[in-house]
Amino acid sequence: MVVSVLLIQFCAKDMSGSKPFAHIRYILFDLDDTLWDFERNAEEALTELFHRHHLQRRTGQGHEVFLQHYQKINREYWSLYERGLVDKHRLRTERFTEAFRAVGLPDAEHPERAWEEYLEICPLKTNLVSGARELLDQLHGRYTMALVTNGFEAVQRTKIRVSDLERYFEVMISSESCGHPKPSPLIFQAALEAIGGNPSETLVIGDKLDTDIQGAWAAGLQSVWYCPGQPLDATEHISAVQVQSLSEIPGLLF
Repeated sequence: MVVSVLLIQFCAKDMSGSKPFAHIRYILFDLDDTLWDFERNAEEALTELFHRHHLQRRTGQGHEVFLQHYQKINREYWSLYERGLVDKHRLRTERFTEAFRAVGLPDAEHPERAWEEYLEICPLKTNLVSGARELLDQLHGRYTMALVTNGFEAVQRTKIRVSDLERYFEVMISSESCGHPKPSPLIFQAALEAIGGNPSETLVIGDKLDTDIQGAWAAGLQSVWYCPGQPLDATEHISAVQVQSLSEIPGLLF
């Protein structure tokens, strides 16, 4: 369902002390690209994998070309997964199969365990989104917080453990453990039940409009759309406060 509602724009310098979320007691955070820098960490992991298997020599293509193909294909497969059109195994494996084909590597020469190697390397990366640690330090102890993620359970748990994010959150609810990926309201409801929160006092913070913000709206929750680089004059979006830096969020709360 496409929802066309006003997007609330927020700029700290323009709100003059307005704190629209002063009543909030519970916060549900997305993980990838909201706190954990997925793009940077994935690029590092994929580049390591590319060189490990000498793909430049075998294909004549640089790692930048491989990354471009993989990232496009990966986005397409995640969209299919979130709509229930492919399962976990196809998502994990076929994104690599298609990326290898895209750079001209014959099927018979594809590294057999590439997808497993990637899932071993990537979660051990520890780059966080700019301002994420500072934000969590400010919010920790003031709010009951949970992670709500569409990532795979074991992979996401490794990320938050290695990156020292576990201590900020009461619980992590993954789409794999819950059985309902965002934007389904059921995953947000599961998180609320786990932390004993109620919708009127709960805020969702995420970077993806079609999963985090649409899902929050469907679950009857308020939300902050973290969207660095996105225009502030978008109009065909569901109701959300829009910020371009995580450093703006405390000013909305207290």
